[in-house]
Amino acid sequence: MNKQLIPVQNAWVKYTLSSGQERLGRVEAAIPRQDGIHVKVKWHGGDECTLLPLSDLRSGFKLNMDVQDVPNSRIRKPLGEGVIIKTRTLGGRDQVLVDFLQLGRQIWLPYENLRQIKGVKHRFALSNKGPQDSAERFRLKSLAYALELWNENTGSLSSLDIDPLPHQIHLVHHILASGNLNWLIADDVGLGKTIETGMLMAALKQRGNLRRVLLITPAGLTKQWQEELHYKFKLDRFQIYGEDFVINETRHWKMYDHVIGSIDRLKDENHLESLLKAEPWDLIVFDEGHRLTRRQYGQKFEASQRFALAAALRKTTDAMLLLSATPHQGMHDKFTALLELLHPERKDELMTLALNPEILRDMVFRNRKADVTDADGNFIFRGKTTKAMRVEASAEARAFDKTLQDYLKQGYAAGKSMGIKGNTIGFVMTVYRKLAASSVAAIQSALERRKERLKGEFAQGYSIRDLDEQDQRYLGEWEEQLATDAKEFFDGEMSLLDELLTEAAKLRANDGKLQLFLKELVETILAENAKQKILIFTEYRNTQSYLKEALQHRFGDNCVELINGSMPHQDRQKAINNFEDQAQFLISTEAGGEGINLQRQCHIMVNYDLPWNPMRLVQRIGRLYRYGQEERVVVFNIHSPGTVDEQMWMNKLWG
Repeated sequence: MNKQLIPVQNAWVKYTLSSGQERLGRVEAAIPRQDGIHVKVKWHGGDECTLLPLSDLRSGFKLNMDVQDVPNSRIRKPLGEGVIIKTRTLGGRDQVLVDFLQLGRQIWLPYENLRQIKGVKHRFALSNKGPQDSAERFRLKSLAYALELWNENTGSLSSLDIDPLPHQIHLVHHILASGNLNWLIADDVGLGKTIETGMLMAALKQRGNLRRVLLITPAGLTKQWQEELHYKFKLDRFQIYGEDFVINETRHWKMYDHVIGSIDRLKDENHLESLLKAEPWDLIVFDEGHRLTRRQYGQKFEASQRFALAAALRKTTDAMLLLSATPHQGMHDKFTALLELLHPERKDELMTLALNPEILRDMVFRNRKADVTDADGNFIFRGKTTKAMRVEASAEARAFDKTLQDYLKQGYAAGKSMGIKGNTIGFVMTVYRKLAASSVAAIQSALERRKERLKGEFAQGYSIRDLDEQDQRYLGEWEEQLATDAKEFFDGEMSLLDELLTEAAKLRANDGKLQLFLKELVETILAENAKQKILIFTEYRNTQSYLKEALQHRFGDNCVELINGSMPHQDRQKAINNFEDQAQFLISTEAGGEGINLQRQCHIMVNYDLPWNPMRLVQRIGRLYRYGQEERVVVFNIHSPGTVDEQMWMNKLWG
């Protein structure tokens, strides 16, 4: 046996029993014998050791293990520490692909040359600093390691107005060292994807590799991105398309090398046509990349205009970054479509993603809040507590719910009897369910609009045909303004509407959910701290107005600020400033579920209703549960047991 193929101590090996079961263990020693090399293996999960012929063993290394190269040769220098990213068998011999971070290279090696270690990144993630007397030494080593990675790739950090965390430095270094800028950065909400992107662009600029960059964001975040890049990274050449400049002739694109654009402006056919005639971009970045949606139905694909924008722009650049804390959202086809945007050349390979998840290693980077630490090895986040607040149903609530269920059943039945043509009725009934779960004010307003529609007194509203291109943040506000048919869904609908509206008025006069919110929740919180600020979320503007009126009546006219989809960016920022300065309550629709940072002055959130898409809940909590939060975040979820939507609520509260 060639000496170079003798596994080193702490190499992982695998042995297959006669039953077919596999055992994993680590090499304790390799012992030469007359009949060949034998290996002493300590089996995983116990203290048992066995001496086995080397020829009976295979590689036991797993993906993401930290390893150290230990060549069985005095000639070859060790390559250092790295992470296993792939495995293969070539010519009957097992090999692993190791990502050597400090070398910026990925190298296939025989598994026998590697031993498992606990690298710096691994110890950061586990907050394992070793013995107490070595904590300071570990802190200094880890910090020096992170800074070394940054400086060897980008230059000094001193020119930037930021205090980067080790996980941010590691991410930027990893992307730079990979030699590939097509990545999905999927860090948890609040871990600083803006900071990471700014650091990456600053590094590329330092290297002279970034002349033209296009940054595409939701409309409400364009100014925020511009300001952060200017003040924190000295990237002050960025101008906002449609605000700071316009393009009258396509040749004028040559004048603008650093551009920020709204995704919903650029997806418009006229703007996109002009943009596609611009010179190629060195880098294109899409913030909130989960908005790029393409669904698969059998062999057919249905892409949104936003996805079509990204697909068209993909041909104008060699490098694309997608930023999203919630890229999957439980829909495998949407997630795969995002990866295909990044790596169209790997389309066939991505079709096997479920069988080969290791391919994500070189296209997705994700840091989690539970893992990240500061330079001292301390966990950054203090955690969060979620509490369910149960609303006991009053006699008025039970009566209204019973009549509403009757209305919904008749509506669903009418829609089902009409086949495809009845889908619209089913959709309207689902919207009414959601509105009822939010507040009596929201469902009451919708039922009044429905009655006016039947009487021919109300004509304005949104058509269901507009649904596909709706910004998901504003879906609730859009649903409230849905224009329904001007004829009864079923016989006797008008009479049932009158009954519902009468019961809704009684319920509104004795609203147990509102009373619980005000007395058991808000007043209890303020009794402990009279200056405590509270962030409140709802999907619907009618619920927002309802809560504002109640809070002002109880606590004064200037106590509440609002954020909703009708407000321009400057008004939203003013509301945020007033909330952090003077106001005690901020009530937001989903329009505030992304892009606003409130962790400096607030750590308590109330979900007066819960979005049907649980990923929206993650975004809501991320407004407070993010870097810089000094307190444990407390989230209150209000729900009404015994109602039509109890099961839906419980699935989201505890699922």
